[in-house]
Amino acid sequence: TFDVEGGANWALDCESSKRAAYDGVIGEDEDAPRNEICAIGVVHLATGAWAEVLVRPTGKIEPLASEIHCIVDAHLVDALPLAVAWARLMSFMDVIDGGRDDRVWIAHNKRFEQRLFADEDMDLGDRWVCTLEAARDVWPLGAV
Repeated sequence: TFDVEGGANWALDCESSKRAAYDGVIGEDEDAPRNEICAIGVVHLATGAWAEVLVRPTGKIEPLASEIHCIVDAHLVDALPLAVAWARLMSFMDVIDGGRDDRVWIAHNKRFEQRLFADEDMDLGDRWVCTLEAARDVWPLGAV
């Protein structure tokens, strides 16, 4: 097994529906002056192998964000800096898929996620699927 440190204990405190539906960011408002990543998960769809890790943000988590993703400041005391967390997750993926360079990133709000990574000088390329865009295609606003 591959151990990605940084823990996923926060998931035990969170309803599974919320955990599956939201990413970990300390601010959930796209227009907020500061949003940071506080949790990242990866899944290798072909095998079902997955890992998640908590990330140490520079500030406190906003109460609304905690309500959405169930991560609170106490969960992040021993969390890893983003660069370390990301390196460990990519090492995990390298073990699973042999270091492929054609990975596809799936995000619920691709533009928001891309901006968060760009804010950290991280370029994940252009192979993204956006579940928010897909949901809007299936359920246009005002159609329900």
